[in-house]
Amino acid sequence: MGIIVIEGGGTHTRAAQYDGQGKVVAECSGGASNPVSLGVSASVASIAGLVQDCCAPTDSSADLLFAALAGAANTAIQEAVAEGLAALLPETTLWISTDLHPLL
Repeated sequence: MGIIVIEGGGTHTRAAQYDGQGKVVAECSGGASNPVSLGVSASVASIAGLVQDCCAPTDSSADLLFAALAGAANTAIQEAVAEGLAALLPETTLWISTDLHPLL
């Protein structure tokens, strides 16, 4: 089971893969993923690339993806990002939110 958690911003994005017991099994980072400043397509491409990078070391796939993104404060943007990711990661359950929610 691959659980991917992403914290994405305007300059940097971090990702981690967790196993079913909550242990981090892979980490990676990359450039920006803010869908407002980059555009949804570029944001989706950045996130999908990090998902692949995080899954490669464990030869696994992402069953669940939680992405907390700067710029994803409204439902329309969250849905657009989720739609783009669903096309690239069709077997993955997606949860997209603003980067504020994980802090609450």
